[in-house]
Amino acid sequence: MCVIISHRGYCVDMPEYENTSHAMLRAISLGIRHLEFDIRMTADREIVLFHDNHMNLNGTNVSVATTPYTAMKRSHPTTERLSEFLQSILSATTPDMALTFVVDVKTHHRDQGFAEALTAILRDASTTFPSASFVITSFNHPLIGSLQRTIDTNGLSWECGYLVYHVPTATEIATYPCEWIGFDTHTLTEPVVAAVHAVGKKVFVYTPNDTDEFDRCVAMGVDGIYTDDVKLYLDHAL
Repeated sequence: MCVIISHRGYCVDMPEYENTSHAMLRAISLGIRHLEFDIRMTADREIVLFHDNHMNLNGTNVSVATTPYTAMKRSHPTTERLSEFLQSILSATTPDMALTFVVDVKTHHRDQGFAEALTAILRDASTTFPSASFVITSFNHPLIGSLQRTIDTNGLSWECGYLVYHVPTATEIATYPCEWIGFDTHTLTEPVVAAVHAVGKKVFVYTPNDTDEFDRCVAMGVDGIYTDDVKLYLDHAL
């Protein structure tokens, strides 16, 4: 079955709320149970929901990694800490919803303490809300490989996924340590889907936003679709 993943929450008509609990709760209200969002680490080691590497701070383009959270929050008031975001979402829902959080890591693999901080936050959320599931994805493959080893070593139930810009060879696919592989719509083909499924992994595609692309991806047998417009998909599927 193809699952639908709300890409940064449902905010096509309110883009200023992408990557916020507000946008995620809107997606949940439409019946979506897979929620994707982007995270980075600030200068004071807070993990926050934010996509871009840089942000505008008082008219200056600065790196999120060099900006303290309090300064970031003043400039971008919708920014949320990951721990608070998860608490807000999970407290507003019920266990029978069994939400899956797809955590897309945008931070650099050299950010000291990131993996440890992320693991601690997700552990706490998993303990408090055992019905929640987590998938950690990134284009940053060294970091994902390290997190996958941490998950395996500690017997955690989370999944990991590589996001790729290119079409990997069958050899590359077989050596990927994670369960998910995320492809852009322009690189995904039926042979690629077949190659990934042949080694027991799952295929996800980002980010089809029109009905023709939805139909093409479903026909290829993908396991999941990241989309900005979940309502369009749901209306089309009906």
